[in-house]
Amino acid sequence: MKKSNVLLASVIASFSLSALAVNDVIYLSDTMGPADGKSALYRVDIDSVSGHANLSLLPDGIVDFNHVDSLAAEQDGSIIWLIDNNSLIKYEVATATVDLIGPLANFSGDSDQAAVSPDGTLYVTNKTTGGLYSINKSTAEATLVGTLTVGNGGDIAFDQYGTLYMVNQNGLFELTLPIPPSETVGAELIGPVSERYTGLAFRAGGLGNLLGSNGIGNAIRELSVVDASAVANGNYPMYKDDLPFDHLYGDMTTGPLVMCSKTIGYWKNHAWNGATVTINGLLIDEIIGRFGDKEEGDKPYNGSLWSAKGKTYSMLYAQLIAAKLNTNNSYTVQLLNDAEAFLFEKDFNDVVSKADRSEYSAFVQAVTAFNEDNHCDSE
Repeated sequence: MKKSNVLLASVIASFSLSALAVNDVIYLSDTMGPADGKSALYRVDIDSVSGHANLSLLPDGIVDFNHVDSLAAEQDGSIIWLIDNNSLIKYEVATATVDLIGPLANFSGDSDQAAVSPDGTLYVTNKTTGGLYSINKSTAEATLVGTLTVGNGGDIAFDQYGTLYMVNQNGLFELTLPIPPSETVGAELIGPVSERYTGLAFRAGGLGNLLGSNGIGNAIRELSVVDASAVANGNYPMYKDDLPFDHLYGDMTTGPLVMCSKTIGYWKNHAWNGATVTINGLLIDEIIGRFGDKEEGDKPYNGSLWSAKGKTYSMLYAQLIAAKLNTNNSYTVQLLNDAEAFLFEKDFNDVVSKADRSEYSAFVQAVTAFNEDNHCDSE
């Protein structure tokens, strides 16, 4: 099999398991008053136009539990798991049904962090022992997976590919689950963080950058999965009913992955609403990528998306720009990382070299498929 066919087959295979998501639904718990016996559950939408994190109370989202500070959601967003005083609670989003499963068994200490993996396993950490446990969602029985050696606090979150991240006062870490369970959970420091976050979630259903929440500043902040740095223009003040929201304590979790993507045709003809992407250090905004030297409304524009043509690397650049717009300029999608690495030191208008033609063609096909499969625009 030719190299290009091998590459295309491998990237399409991995893509088909994790179709593109473009909406930014996350869930947040808030403990409300410190001793009122209630907590609130919110859907949070990141609004790139206003720059706000807009909170909407879920149906019957005021629950009779005082200290819900561990939160996890199923991959499709249908069920949110709450932990209050080490009791497991099931909230079904469609029906607003709340069921108390029971106290966590074989779990001595205080629950701290929670997340559901892509295979549906619920994981919870123990603040007292530093243990990471898998939880039987029917019986609330806990099984020790391993012990964290870098402290806990903060929160944990899975991306769509099953990589587990943890943020605490020491920084952002990538965790490695021991298989079979062993004494320790592997932890690699990605980078330090400047704040003590209580919640952690992914944008775009696990394909985007990370989001951290806490009561300091009442804002949600976007963090790079590459180095834990704060993303430019990624500070989103919390708002509810168009008013600033005062967040006390609670947790955050990734919302559903929505099967929806937008093509080059969409991004050529619709506003980017302040979004930018980066390719090998080059910042591409709407002027560079869409308008070029034209004024808005003076079509056809001559930015990168409009200027892409055959025989040059521009076709891959254009598809990669659209893909990065679809994933909030994320670095969690290996296909896009590989395509970006391939373009290193290759300019937009450079003619594709003979040596690169096969690999270039495979990348163009794969990234195009990434953008066009399950697309939800009309372009």
